[in-house]
Amino acid sequence: MQHDLLMKGGTIVTEKGSFQADLGIKDGKIAAIVSRGTPLEAEQVVHADGLIVLPGLIDMHVHFLSPFMGQMGAADFYSGTVAAAFGGVTTILDFTNTAIGQTMLDSVRIKEEQAKGKAVIDYSFHPRIVEAPERIINEIKDLVAYGVPTFKMFMTYRKQGIQAHDGILLKVMEEARKHLALPGVHAENNDIVESLIDEAVAEGKTDWHAHARTRPPISEEEAIHRAVYLAKRTGCPLFVYHVSTRGGMEAIADAHTQGYAVYGETCPHYLSLTDDLLKRQDGYQFICSPPLRPEDHIQAMWEGLSHGALSVTGSDDCNYSAAAKRAPMEVDRNGELIPEFQKVVNGLTGMESRFHVLVAEGINKGRLTWNDFVRITSYNASRIFGLYPQKGTIRIGADADLVLVDPDQEITLTYDRLHLDTQYNPWEGLKAKGAVVSTYLRGQPVIEKGLVKASPGIGRFVRRKLNPTLLRSYQSL
Repeated sequence: MQHDLLMKGGTIVTEKGSFQADLGIKDGKIAAIVSRGTPLEAEQVVHADGLIVLPGLIDMHVHFLSPFMGQMGAADFYSGTVAAAFGGVTTILDFTNTAIGQTMLDSVRIKEEQAKGKAVIDYSFHPRIVEAPERIINEIKDLVAYGVPTFKMFMTYRKQGIQAHDGILLKVMEEARKHLALPGVHAENNDIVESLIDEAVAEGKTDWHAHARTRPPISEEEAIHRAVYLAKRTGCPLFVYHVSTRGGMEAIADAHTQGYAVYGETCPHYLSLTDDLLKRQDGYQFICSPPLRPEDHIQAMWEGLSHGALSVTGSDDCNYSAAAKRAPMEVDRNGELIPEFQKVVNGLTGMESRFHVLVAEGINKGRLTWNDFVRITSYNASRIFGLYPQKGTIRIGADADLVLVDPDQEITLTYDRLHLDTQYNPWEGLKAKGAVVSTYLRGQPVIEKGLVKASPGIGRFVRRKLNPTLLRSYQSL
């Protein structure tokens, strides 16, 4: 067979082990995995000597073109997917902006049009559910058939018009169970958060750190317990996005011991950044929800990844620029911002930085092996979200979504290295040993030695189908 590409000399890293091998790629798929030096005919040869070959990362938690609190996210489907590819990402799952009165299928098709002809990596979507009349509930089976079988509901943000109250959660879970769909939640207790924000504003305690004080750990922990309880009672699987607290992680772990199909994610900022950053003069840049937590919760997130309570990492990239975060602010007579945390749009960038954070804080500190890295960035996400075996692993027949990594290259993560115009970098100065050299999508170079090689539109919409076994009871991935 004449292969399109031969990738030779690298060390292949999968979720199960590492080995030296050459890869033959044909028609965008991995067609051969052979011992190093085995003769293979190919039109093009990529020499990967001294490099690690990973399956392309999956970021199942990004927000592109996301309007919120009067601001718009900094990334469109070209700039965002380019930045993601520099971080080794080859597939993203974005969220729709479904509004009251809009069908979820329409919101998916709007996102498809936004991505078509622009994305340089593959993509799919999670419809957002904000109401539950019969016509919306009836759409769940149609969305599963369309290939978008995962949904998200916000348990907070009532004043922003996107909260899914408990009645909505219950209806969605009852219907999702029938059609092998996977609901997910942003878990924060809205009543706790709103009452604490109102108190802080009334008392004039609106410094940046008040954002964390008004969204305390209990607000997340209670909401996760409540969502898990509803999932148990309905027999529905559940995914919990951006877990940031020990109590939330432990609630998911408890569900696992009882056999319930509850899966959880944490994010690079909850693995590395503390709420002390909100005490800085530029603390508004670090406002996100759930908020950054004290150090003991960071340690809990690493524990959760280690023992499997948390299955994946996503970036929760909601990349509002520093200018967008400052936009609603007033200044004093000295030109300094007057801190009013409640006016700052919530969100952090992270899809490009996730790779570097996990390397610096995980691999370089002995918390992760490269095999662990694959599990929490690629393999587990592909299994949970219906992309496996097409994505998330290196095996014959899988898409040739590959990342070449130099494990010895040392980098310092600065804003100048990033490829989105966010005007700041939450991990400024982070040092990591291990860097992305090249990123391939279906055997085609997207990023190669620091240069963008792909044309806009190479990325495709991926239709997904969930694994029934993972939805019926918890499975250790």
